This record gives sequence, structure tokens and C-alpha cells, in this order.
Amino acid sequence: EVTNYSMHWKNPLGGYAVCTVWTPLYTCITTVYDSSASFGLYGCYGPKPEVNLPEDTMICENEAPITIQPDQIFSGLIYSWSNGDTATSINVDTTGEYEVMVYDATTQCEARDQIMVTVNDIPEITMHGDTVCDGQYGQLGFSTTCGGCQVIWNDTFQGIFFSPNEQGWQVVEITNLTTGCSATDSAWLEVES
Repeated sequence: EVTNYSMHWKNPLGGYAVCTVWTPLYTCITTVYDSSASFGLYGCYGPKPEVNLPEDTMICENEAPITIQPDQIFSGLIYSWSNGDTATSINVDTTGEYEVMVYDATTQCEARDQIMVTVNDIPEITMHGDTVCDGQYGQLGFSTTCGGCQVIWNDTFQGIFFSPNEQGWQVVEITNLTTGCSATDSAWLEVES
């Protein structure tokens, strides 16, 4: 047992300081060695950098990649992402957890934060066209694997089937109400005289 010693830490910019009271700005010790009752203290020598990523998020597979970056960017710090990038922000279009480590080479302090990104599938949809005689109504429908999706025809009508009587392209949009992801398809209604 070693007694009658004082704890010191070395500032990387030179000089020593007695570390008797821990404050939130400094980590006084991470490794201690004993050499003839002299203790060397190494660790984080200054204010710890801050890094805060946004809350976990979801996107749809047909959307553009999202940009993830900390809420504040500080110059002079080193940014290192779990996907290997070293920029202050990354673009993401794949499901996974992404971590950023921010490192201050002067103080040897670092901070980390993570975000979970979920990329949801868009609903699958196949629409079927129809041919009718003039004055009759067509019967347009579609097939999908999305149960409970919201269905909108031509930006107005809601329902599984649509019965138009004018020749032209008819568009259906289905939206998964859980994920918010949507898909569209169209079919031609032919009206014969």
C-alpha cells in the first residue's frame, strides 16, 4: 500500500497540476502506474467535447438518403463515424445504428452518440386496366400486399375499387398508415364507341 502521495495530472501543453477535486470539466485519471511511489496520471485533459445526434428516425426506401449530423459542429475536432466516414455529417439510406465519435486531439477527450435509422419498404401495388363501351363505367382495381393501407384514386376518391366512365389514365396511391410509406400505379381506361 502506498501512502503519503498526492495525485497529479499532466497537461499535454506542459506542466503539472494537483488533482484533488474532480469537476465535471475534467477527467483526472484513466490509467495509473506506480514507479517508485511516483504516480503518472493520464487521461482526458480538458473539457469533454459534446455531441448530440437527432432522435432515432424512419424513412421510406424510395426516398432520398437522409443527412445525419450532430446538432452542433465544432471546428478543430475530429469526427469519426461507424461506417468509416470522417466528415461532420453522413448520408444514410440503409437500416442500421450509426455512431459518431468526436475527438479533441489537444485535450485527448472524446464523446460519442448513436442514432438508429430504419428504412421501411414501400407497399407493392399492381393496377389493372379495363375497357368499356361508351356510357358504361369501368371497374378498376389493384393487387397489393399491404393490408390496411389507405387508398386514394386520382387524388380524390377513396376505396378499393374505382368506377370511372371517362377514357384516360387512372392513378391509385396506397399509403401504409404505420410507416407513412406510399406507392402509386396507373392504368388506362379505354372507352369504346
